Amino acid sequence: MKTFTRLHSKFLFGILFLALLPFGVKAQWTAPVNITPHSLGARMNENMGQCIVASTDTLHVVWTDKRTHGYALYYRRSIDSGSTWGPETLLTDTTDKAEMPSIAVNGRNLHVVWLDSVKGNPASFYMHSTDGGNTWSKPLCIDSNTTFWPGIAVNTTTVFFSINKAYAPGNSEVFLCRSFDNGNTWGPEIRISNAAGRSEDQAMIAQGNSIQLDWNDDRSGTMQTYYRRSPDNGATWEPETALITLGSAYSPAMAFDSARSYALNANSSKGFTSWFLISQDSGKTWGAPSEINPTPQDSSGGYPYMIAHGKDLFVIYVDLTKYIMYMHSGDGGLTWDPNYMLCSFNKNPAFNSGFIALTCPTLHAIWLQGPNMYYSKNPTAVSSCSSPTGINVVSNNPAGISIYPNPATNSTIVSFLTKEGRTVELYDITGRKVSTVATYSAEYRLDCNNLSPGIYFIKVSTSKGTETRKLVKE
Repeated sequence: MKTFTRLHSKFLFGILFLALLPFGVKAQWTAPVNITPHSLGARMNENMGQCIVASTDTLHVVWTDKRTHGYALYYRRSIDSGSTWGPETLLTDTTDKAEMPSIAVNGRNLHVVWLDSVKGNPASFYMHSTDGGNTWSKPLCIDSNTTFWPGIAVNTTTVFFSINKAYAPGNSEVFLCRSFDNGNTWGPEIRISNAAGRSEDQAMIAQGNSIQLDWNDDRSGTMQTYYRRSPDNGATWEPETALITLGSAYSPAMAFDSARSYALNANSSKGFTSWFLISQDSGKTWGAPSEINPTPQDSSGGYPYMIAHGKDLFVIYVDLTKYIMYMHSGDGGLTWDPNYMLCSFNKNPAFNSGFIALTCPTLHAIWLQGPNMYYSKNPTAVSSCSSPTGINVVSNNPAGISIYPNPATNSTIVSFLTKEGRTVELYDITGRKVSTVATYSAEYRLDCNNLSPGIYFIKVSTSKGTETRKLVKE
């Protein structure tokens, strides 16, 4: 979305409501940390273009910043679930005009897109890293006729690059490009929308062989949310569907988990509240939209961004141009917990989307505040984390088990609060048992030299029960 009018009604009541939020909700989030301390004007994307992603316990963040002659693209990562952060890395030339970045991740493969006018007109650019952000490819221009910003998504085999480009005078449409070789080469553009007017802000998710997009579209005379799905990795496409026809719909967002897909956007039918839809069959059919943040302080629920983990849904959005708000549902969107204010002083309303990512059980949030990007995390956002093997990883720690270092390279130490008989088992991501050892000591050193890089699970069993922890081998 480009612009919309924010409503300020019931402002004082909203402040009072926020002040009375339960302390327990507030206590879950850590104090905000400035992770762009050298920034002179950080900018992210609107909500359709995510600026933080997670792979195992590693977080990857992108933004643009004007520190010298022009806006350039920057990158930063944390390999310990947000506890510490590596250096800020410049990805593009500082004389360029980079803006609206977005990032996607698949293991150690990172894919970044952004809008840049270095060629004299808006163009869509792409670059990737195959080693977790250590090194990066050179920028590649994918489209030189871009109207608004591009988007990026990835599944196990395909990278998807969405483009919003001029198709005819007064007409912008959504297109898609695919790469089957990890972003090294790209196929032809596929037209997705047929608006004959303005289509923009395409949100995109990829899971298995399904690729799903929704976007803003004014073909009916007012902005609505349209949707389209491909069940075969983008080879063929089902018909366009209007998801939101109430009021004036902006700022689409999508999320998925297993067979469920979720769509969310801002809508002006009640003063820019957020509207939410569920598909129980991976986007084939959709339920009716429902309003999810109607409380008084939420009369401007714009730029919503959403992720899902099972039936846990996490939403971050902008309220009244000054607040970054957080919402959670533990039952797939049927009911929602009280909203929580992450930021109360945002001076960057033109580029103030917030973004979230999950390194289960920890939820991570970033947002802009003044010229900088801030970060906070909720270490207990998810009560339990299930691996693809079905191994349950608990987020609390009654037995006092700790693993360090994690991620590990050569070895890691599994320590306990007490000495007692216990069995320590190691499983890989497929559920195959790698090793088992019986020990009575309060500390066990696990040799990792023969392990391939990836995710493992350490299962500790005693007479009192079992607990499982996640281990990342680098």
